[in-house]
Amino acid sequence: MRSIPLLATAILFSLGIGTADATDAVRLAERGGFLLGHAYRCGVATNRVVAVGRTIRELIGATAAAEHETDEADTRFAEYLSATASADQDDRATPVCRKVIAEFKKLERHRWPDDPD
Repeated sequence: MRSIPLLATAILFSLGIGTADATDAVRLAERGGFLLGHAYRCGVATNRVVAVGRTIRELIGATAAAEHETDEADTRFAEYLSATASADQDDRATPVCRKVIAEFKKLERHRWPDDPD
C-alpha cells in the first residue's frame, strides 16, 4: 500500500508538478518577445513592433508581483526578442510567417476595456 503514494510522488516530481516555475510575468515576456521577434523577422514594420512591444511591457509590469519579477521578465523579453528577430532565416512567405503575422495583428487590434474609442 505504501508504494502507491511513493510512486505518485515520484511521478509528480518527474513531471515538474509542485516545483517552482516561471511567473506569469516571465511567461508573458517570453511569449511576447518570441512573437515580436518573429513578427519583425517576417517583415512587420518596426514602428508596429515597437508599439505592441510597449503594450506587452505594460502588461508585464501589471502582472509582476514584485520588482525582481519585472526585472527578470524584462530580461527574458529582450532575450527572446533578440534571438528570434535575428534568426538567420528569411522566410517571409512561409506558412510560419503568415501565422505569426496573423497572431501579431490580433494582438495589435486588441482593445482593452478602458481604452477610449
